[in-house]
Amino acid sequence: MAKSSVDQYSIRVSKALPYLPFADEEKKVWLEDLEREGLSEYLAGQIMEKIPTLERPEDEREDRRMQQTILKVTQAIRQWRLNQGLKNTRSGRR
Repeated sequence: MAKSSVDQYSIRVSKALPYLPFADEEKKVWLEDLEREGLSEYLAGQIMEKIPTLERPEDEREDRRMQQTILKVTQAIRQWRLNQGLKNTRSGRR
């Protein structure tokens, strides 16, 4: 059985989160939520709110790697939000 598009966004976020320097307890809770319930607006909001507060590494290579990972997470969340909006629009037309 094929996974829904919401599941693929949750998987993309859950694969990238371990590589970002969030607090371990915070990451653990988020990853458990993603595994149990998938991405939600509440969880997406929490992650997006915390991203600007991340401390940047001094090493240029590590900083670039972190920025690429942040981009992956934010793109997955934005695509998920767009997908949710499209689903809501379609269901409202019927």
